[in-house]
Amino acid sequence: MSVETIIRGQTIKALVDTRATNNFISEDMANHLCLRAYRGSGYIKTVNSKAKPLIGIAKDVGMKIGQWDGLVSLSIIPLDDYDLVLGMEFMDQVKAIPIPHANSLCILEEGKTCMVPCTRSNKGTKTLSAIHLDKGRKRNEETYLAALVENGPEANPKPKNLPIQV
Repeated sequence: MSVETIIRGQTIKALVDTRATNNFISEDMANHLCLRAYRGSGYIKTVNSKAKPLIGIAKDVGMKIGQWDGLVSLSIIPLDDYDLVLGMEFMDQVKAIPIPHANSLCILEEGKTCMVPCTRSNKGTKTLSAIHLDKGRKRNEETYLAALVENGPEANPKPKNLPIQV
């Protein structure tokens, strides 16, 4: 899910990602917004990529999401798909609860409680976000992969574009 955010008067579509530990902004967007970056230490490792050094941290960045506004910290890293990712750091700070079936983000921060409309990506679902099968293969053990299949009147009984062998 994604939400529209406003930082320094600029509207930015942010990915709401409960699997991300921190909040991230792309290096290009941080430069475009002229955010002041403090030296960051450490590395960031994303799925299917090598660990890269953290470029910096923008602290106390003013952000508005729907009726909510406040200050957030953003780790500046190289990003491909989104310019802004709101992770668990944001969720914990504002006591946010994503409600996917209602395409909403419920923010329960004291004095700033609100519901924020979200949108879903229409990029498709052909990309597998994470998979790790090495342990079984190293010991020559049989490895299994389980997948959820949608049932119901709108479900396609014969999925297309599935790999024959993995």
